[in-house]
Amino acid sequence: RETDTLPEARRNDAGTADHAVALLTELDGATPFFLWVHFFGLHAPNTEHPDVPTYGETLEDGYDHEVRFVDAQLGRVFEALGRHSAAARTAVIVTSDHGEVFADTWRHHGFDLTEEDLRVPLILKVPGWTPRREARQASLVDLVPTVLSLTGTPGPPYLDGVDLGRWEGDAALDTDRVIFADMWKFHRSGAQTLDLVAAITPGQKVV
Repeated sequence: RETDTLPEARRNDAGTADHAVALLTELDGATPFFLWVHFFGLHAPNTEHPDVPTYGETLEDGYDHEVRFVDAQLGRVFEALGRHSAAARTAVIVTSDHGEVFADTWRHHGFDLTEEDLRVPLILKVPGWTPRREARQASLVDLVPTVLSLTGTPGPPYLDGVDLGRWEGDAALDTDRVIFADMWKFHRSGAQTLDLVAAITPGQKVV
């Protein structure tokens, strides 16, 4: 629908949060829903936001300022979800597709498999799951089988990830898991300029 497209001036994280809050207000409690809210403002360059605390003049300080702004937008979405009649039976997942690497004068991602590139938040609030901080290695490839399991949706048997719900009540499962990460880049000419693969265990990473 045309009304589902934000005008260009509001295509930012605040506008995205506005849109998500409006959708949650419209949804009735009887209809199952899947809502993906994609915040993009943390990408370079740093942007100043009025009424958001600042932390200094460095690139890292500007990034922290951006994180604080996105955190506020997430809070608005969570508040709207908390008012929804389906809140108690709704699973919430917060994550990121990559981290960020800081150099002296620029910040970047997608050029290496460092810990700064790979380590991202993965926070799940699922009805019936025990609140805890999990030490076992998880990966973004686990999201698809986890969401399929939570929604009772059949999935193909060849998925690389694991259903993180399996970890409930089984502290020994997947403790020695090996996770793979890879990245590649191509020049506009078609020549491959980067091709990296990492194997990661709980105590070691080989690139």
